Amino acid sequence: MKRVGALIFCCGLFFILASQGIAQTLFPQFSQSKGTNVNATVGTTTLSISGYQSPYASIIIKTQSGTFITSTTADENGYFSVSNVLINGTNLIYCFQAADFKRVGISESCITIPGPITGDVTYTDVFLPPTIGLSKKQINAGQDAVIYGYSMPGATVYIVIEGKVITVTADQDGYYTYIYRNVPAGVFSISATASLEDKSSLTPTNDVVLEALSITQQITDTGEKVIEKVEKKVPFNILPFLLLALALLVAIGILLYKLKFRLWVIFIDFMRRRKKMHHDWFLDKWS
Repeated sequence: MKRVGALIFCCGLFFILASQGIAQTLFPQFSQSKGTNVNATVGTTTLSISGYQSPYASIIIKTQSGTFITSTTADENGYFSVSNVLINGTNLIYCFQAADFKRVGISESCITIPGPITGDVTYTDVFLPPTIGLSKKQINAGQDAVIYGYSMPGATVYIVIEGKVITVTADQDGYYTYIYRNVPAGVFSISATASLEDKSSLTPTNDVVLEALSITQQITDTGEKVIEKVEKKVPFNILPFLLLALALLVAIGILLYKLKFRLWVIFIDFMRRRKKMHHDWFLDKWS
């Protein structure tokens, strides 16, 4: 009896060990190995950048093709830094996209790293261009346009409107604004750069587009907006019905002209016969 129990125990132990071996062979995810580390990298070169844009600005760094690299936020003074970001050494152009903390505008610019890259890259004192935005992207000719954005506090901002440069100064929060008065009809591309303590910002790769509508464009635009409102409220296309009603009115007008308005004469005469005067009623009563 004891021999049978021992035999059963040994068979069970062998079965358990064999099952574990089969599981580890067929299903490696269940196997355990101490001291195993798995690391993955996208490159062996690192990029470190420090610079400034405006207080609390959100900054994204990406490749020229748009591949995200990293992001950061500027401090209360407008300074930012990223360190030891792994990059692909074959990419030489890296771009910045900054949005001010009020989200009134954006700033885009790029830097080119001299190649070939053979080691870690460090860039310091990078001054990003001001963010730029418009109160309205489309106005009527003769109206004023408000251009605004953020840069470093106290920076000199150069607003470029179709080659014409306007100079303004950012306040203690980095905010700047300019009122473009009596805008003529046309389409205008507007960009902004800045300088601070003899340091010029990078050249922006973005601009904003202002459109000032002429009188003709305003009439056309108003008509299109009216049509859009009517189409939204009417669940079907009302234009064919309007054309049909117009054609019907024209046909009725032609018919009346052909009859020389005799129909109206007959109608008026009929109404006179049916409506008797007061003295006619008196004569009928006593006749």
